[in-house]
Amino acid sequence: MDTAYDLAMWSGFCIGKKTRKLEFTVTTLQKLVPMVFALDHQNYARWIPIFIRDMEEVIKVFWGM
Repeated sequence: MDTAYDLAMWSGFCIGKKTRKLEFTVTTLQKLVPMVFALDHQNYARWIPIFIRDMEEVIKVFWGM
């Protein structure tokens, strides 16, 4: 992966969290999951997929999407 692309993904994740745009945050985080696994961050690799699943459920329940 390209370093600029990685930085843009992490920046997008931060912007999504800061502006409370859950759909944007989840989409960006889904793109970051392979990098977390590749960098061998076991705790993040274990919990990010669960966080994504929970956030998708929140979006469905509260926004009816």
